[in-house]
Amino acid sequence: MRNLFGAGIFTMAMSAALPALAQQELKVSSFVPADDPLVEVIRAWGETLTERSDGAVTFAFFPSSQMGPPDRQFDLARTGVADISLVIHGFSPGRFPMTELTYLPDTFTGRTSVEGARAIWSQASYLEEEHQGTRLLAIAPTPDAYVFSREPHGDLDSLQGMRIRSAGAAMGDTIRALGAAPVGVASPEMADALQKGLLDGVGLTYQAVADWGIAEISEDLLQVSLGVVTFGVVMNSDTYESLPPEVQALIDETAGEAMSVALGEKLDAAEVAAKAELDSHFTVAELPQQDQARLEEIYAARKAAGIAATGEAGAEFYEGLMAALGAAD
Repeated sequence: MRNLFGAGIFTMAMSAALPALAQQELKVSSFVPADDPLVEVIRAWGETLTERSDGAVTFAFFPSSQMGPPDRQFDLARTGVADISLVIHGFSPGRFPMTELTYLPDTFTGRTSVEGARAIWSQASYLEEEHQGTRLLAIAPTPDAYVFSREPHGDLDSLQGMRIRSAGAAMGDTIRALGAAPVGVASPEMADALQKGLLDGVGLTYQAVADWGIAEISEDLLQVSLGVVTFGVVMNSDTYESLPPEVQALIDETAGEAMSVALGEKLDAAEVAAKAELDSHFTVAELPQQDQARLEEIYAARKAAGIAATGEAGAEFYEGLMAALGAAD
């Protein structure tokens, strides 16, 4: 009895020394719908954190731009309006110059989003400075965007002066280097602009073509890579620091490469499904052999200019990125 009594006293003392963690609800903002596959990744990650922290953190989701438009998502997290945001870096031109080196054409051509996600995350330390005020939890590139148009375009000369919708400034520079004219049009307005002749083409992935109804207007595809864009998940730095060390450790363990790969898997699956659905719809044109050398020169010049603009750190980041992709072979 004395032993049992003593054990009981010890247990109560330990309970007093280790009180239950206070519950904290984190607000998650996104510009995509609640059932978007990328939100599903964040939701699954949040459920894991809630379970493993014994309910110390829970999550409230605000999808479909409820907290702000797409180009404000990063600032929502940076200023603490949201605790976590899903962002596209290209929505804030010039703000993420290091990250946008991944947007350079032909960087990930022939690679999956998963491979790209692993490679970018391996160089994530270079991205910390331009994400100040937040903690980068995950990042993944989309598959390559190509030129979907109303009329057939079979060579580089046919692109001259063509008005192509661009997903941000980095892709716009590539479109301009190809001799076409980049045009900024919001995603919901792309199909209407193409239908009315305000655009001659759009630079999109198969998934985006499917999502925005472009196939109803366009039947032609030119397989010239315009590069990628990146999705990122960021957390307000003060929010992270306010969490108990145990929860911070859980975040460090479960985010990062694992979460980046999970985003990449969703992007890859969506692209494969959309391509299977739409492949027979489009007349696909590949550049003639004589244009391939010209295209490689254009890509090389774009890469050189982009890397030069970011200095020595940019060169190191891109070199590391290419090395990580090479190591994946």
